[in-house]
Amino acid sequence: MNHYSQYDFQRSICANIATCAMCDAQVGNTLLATCQQGQCVVIDLREQAVTACSNASECYVRAPECCECGGTTNEYSVIALSSTSSIAYSTLVCSPNQVCADCAPVYPAVNVDCISGHCQVV
Repeated sequence: MNHYSQYDFQRSICANIATCAMCDAQVGNTLLATCQQGQCVVIDLREQAVTACSNASECYVRAPECCECGGTTNEYSVIALSSTSSIAYSTLVCSPNQVCADCAPVYPAVNVDCISGHCQVV
């Protein structure tokens, strides 16, 4: 399963990024493309159960790709998820039976918070 990347989505709504400076801020790292019922759809992680929280201590930082090992870990790409959602998130972004290598990704020093009931990088 190929996933539609944030970059692809950004390019689809803002073909000439040089003349559309606000695209980066508008797209953000909470948008994710996933396959639902055989269709590629864009979802907002801030509206999904995988980010549900009641306080910031329930949130953690993660690479947005299926496999954290080798994933994008810069401060502009990482996402915040609920500590109970790793399996549910994998269901959203991984191909069935996908196997990921074991590693300990190094994440940037970013803050996460529980905002309006959902984990977010702030």
